[in-house]
Amino acid sequence: MDWATTFAKELKQRENPAILGAILGIVITPPPKLKISILNGSVLLTKCYVLENLLNGFTKIATIPEQIATGTANGKGTTNIVNDGGEGASPHSHTVTTDVTIKTIALPSAEICFEDTLKAGDEVLLVVSPDNQTYFVIGKVKKIGDE
Repeated sequence: MDWATTFAKELKQRENPAILGAILGIVITPPPKLKISILNGSVLLTKCYVLENLLNGFTKIATIPEQIATGTANGKGTTNIVNDGGEGASPHSHTVTTDVTIKTIALPSAEICFEDTLKAGDEVLLVVSPDNQTYFVIGKVKKIGDE
């Protein structure tokens, strides 16, 4: 091998590998035995990092401020004390309509448990490490707009 060929091979080895960057994947099998197809099905991922909010049973603490609700309520009641029928009136019922204001309580520290998780067929966005060896699932995605 001449020096030019050897030099060319050395330069080729120094080239940076192609970085995949952000890629789309399709969930084949949901967690806990997650399998994701990428690169048009040519690679099947079975090991990756997934944001916790995509996993079933993910919990988050939230503060829900006090709310006021107003509206109209309809009800029916029966009374055994009769003041509107005169002497000898028997117990009877009335339909009552009234405006109500309900002041709800605030929840300063409510734990919310999310039941949704990755499902087979979901499209996901993955980010790949610079060495193309570590994959991070960062969210479910859906294509919108023109095909």
